Amino acid sequence: MTFRSTSLALALVVSTGLLAAQGPSLAPAPGYALLESWGPVPHDPAPIKDYTVWNKDIFWEIGRVAVNRKGDKLYAFRRSDPPILQIDTASGKILKEFGHGMFVWPHGMFVDKDGNLWVTDATVSNTDPNLAKQLKPAVAAGYGHQVFKFSPEGKVLLTLGTKGQAGESPTLFNAPADVLTNDKGDIFVADGHVGTRVAKFDKTGKFIKSWGTKGNGPGQFIQPHGIAMDSKGRIFIGDRGGNGGRVQIFDQDGNFIAEWKQFGNPSGVAITSDDTIYVTDQGKKVVTVGSAKDGSIIGIIPDVWAEGVSVDDRHTVYAGEVFRRRMKKFTFTQPGKN
Repeated sequence: MTFRSTSLALALVVSTGLLAAQGPSLAPAPGYALLESWGPVPHDPAPIKDYTVWNKDIFWEIGRVAVNRKGDKLYAFRRSDPPILQIDTASGKILKEFGHGMFVWPHGMFVDKDGNLWVTDATVSNTDPNLAKQLKPAVAAGYGHQVFKFSPEGKVLLTLGTKGQAGESPTLFNAPADVLTNDKGDIFVADGHVGTRVAKFDKTGKFIKSWGTKGNGPGQFIQPHGIAMDSKGRIFIGDRGGNGGRVQIFDQDGNFIAEWKQFGNPSGVAITSDDTIYVTDQGKKVVTVGSAKDGSIIGIIPDVWAEGVSVDDRHTVYAGEVFRRRMKKFTFTQPGKN
């Protein structure tokens, strides 16, 4: 069976409503290969045995990753200080570290068209003293519930939210989970890890509007955990939890367009310029690859225990595995081409 016929067959499964039941049995998406021995590793790379006790002194989770479309700027968010890592895409070596003392719970991450880095502080999980140990400076300084824009050099260019204060208003976030910008510079925040809305701002940080309430209905959210945008400017929200999770689609004014459940329970969402969509499901330990145009499924990238995923326009996939405390890189070769 050819790649094209495989894709068409899987699209038919979507249209008949049978895909949700098949999820884990989907075939691997063709063309993706894990690049072995790549990327930064923790100071002690021994297998993790107990998440909060064994790892209490070296807390080196990689939660989110972000690569620009060109594929020459790559960042990772680790939950240790300093949390922001600039990484060489070829070697996987750390080039720069910044953001020291600013993040209680490093979470969302996005590289905009100008190469600036946007990050969120979701805050909530550091109520456990073991988990907070490596980020004490930010806890002591009262940080949390904010979104930051950094220059490629690590200079803070813009701050959204009120330091250390939770809420859902023009000036408050409730553990913002993810962020992106459009080509005009408008800012969209998936707010997020506790909050149940998407907040929109202009490029200067002026609040425009928000949408969403708690629930499983259209336009409601259980946990708007990931955010991405397709070539038409539609906003895709990975709504984690609820009835098995779903991807919800909106226009940029927050009008509901559709929901897709065939991508599993999403933690992270990424979309390339040709509208290939990548969705992580931590429970199933897969990245599902499909089309953002119609929701059809190409296949899965198996054994990826990732919270965050980011993809450049060559379809190179970077994934942050929180519990394995590492990054993975997958190269892509178009099936049928050398």
